[in-house]
Amino acid sequence: DYRRVRLRRPPPEGAPDPRGFLGTGTGSMAQMARRAATVEVAADVAVSRSKRPKPSWPAGAGEAPAAMRQSAGLDVTGVTAVGGEHVSFRAALEVYQQDEENWLSERKYLEHELQVAEKRTASLRARVEDAKLELKRMRADKTEVVEAANEAGSDRAAVEANITATHGENNELEKSAQTMREESAALRAKVREMEQQERGLQASLQMKREDCKRVMEEIALLHVAVDRDLLSRKSSSRGGLRRQASMATMGVSSFRGSKRDLLAT
Repeated sequence: DYRRVRLRRPPPEGAPDPRGFLGTGTGSMAQMARRAATVEVAADVAVSRSKRPKPSWPAGAGEAPAAMRQSAGLDVTGVTAVGGEHVSFRAALEVYQQDEENWLSERKYLEHELQVAEKRTASLRARVEDAKLELKRMRADKTEVVEAANEAGSDRAAVEANITATHGENNELEKSAQTMREESAALRAKVREMEQQERGLQASLQMKREDCKRVMEEIALLHVAVDRDLLSRKSSSRGGLRRQASMATMGVSSFRGSKRDLLAT
């Protein structure tokens, strides 16, 4: 049977191919697409068997006569394509064969896509099973949580009582902390006062040290003078100098006593 062969035009240059089988190579699909871009063949030779006249020539006599072919609505030399271009039967047959090859290629492509889809379906089914197991586990966890919540609800009154007692203890602790802060402030004030007293005592001690140093220098000078007078004066004059030295020594002793009292204080 002859079939209506209608080649579709390829997509415009640069446009994506939705089915992805035309390509840009030199195969039959690319050749068909390039041919369809110039000539759209419509081999309108699909005359049904019921309308075709039965051959009246003997069997094995060869091809039907031209008149018989013309009476069947066929041109002797070929077919006229859409657009008025004349196409031979051989060219139409070649186009039909190429179209058949193209559809076989597309069938292989679709079978490949079907296999990929089946793999994806299997993967999705496995994920669905995993999701079901996860749902069961979550439901079991939910039951455990509900039971734990019910058990916790029975202890709510005791917890609230503990919270109330804790609030009371916190109030008492706040009062104690306030009292301790006040006492700490008083102690800090007392410490500052004692520091001021210590600074005053340090200043007084420094003055006493300077006085002691000055007295010791005077004593040393007196001893030097006594030693000199012992050589030049008589015993009477020596007794007067010794009395002066003893008086100076008594002054130093009284100063050291007051220093010890100051350090003790």
